[in-house]
Amino acid sequence: MGITTSEGSGINYEPETCAWCGGRRGTTEGPCRVCGGKGAVLVRQPARVCPDCRCTGRRLEAPTEACTGCGGAGWDGVRGARLPARGPSIRELFEKFRGGR
Repeated sequence: MGITTSEGSGINYEPETCAWCGGRRGTTEGPCRVCGGKGAVLVRQPARVCPDCRCTGRRLEAPTEACTGCGGAGWDGVRGARLPARGPSIRELFEKFRGGR
C-alpha cells in the first residue's frame, strides 16, 4: 500500500531501502541521517535508482560524502520528507505527506 499525493496527481510513493545505511537504520553513532532511523525512504513509483550514484547513496568521486542527486537515499524521486523513526499508521503518513512536497 503506497502513499499517493493529494490534488489527484496520482503519484504513488512506496518505502524503499535506504542506500546510505543499507536498511540497518543507522550506525553506532546514531540513527541514519538520510532515513532518520527508519531504514527506508519514500520513493516515487515505479522506483528508479539514482543515476548519479547508481543506488549507492554516495558520491562516486568521494564515497564518504552523500550523493548530491539523491541526498544519500540511492533512489530517484525521493519524497522530500523522511519517514519518522517510530512507526506511525499509514493514515498518519498519508495525512503528513498529502500537504505537498
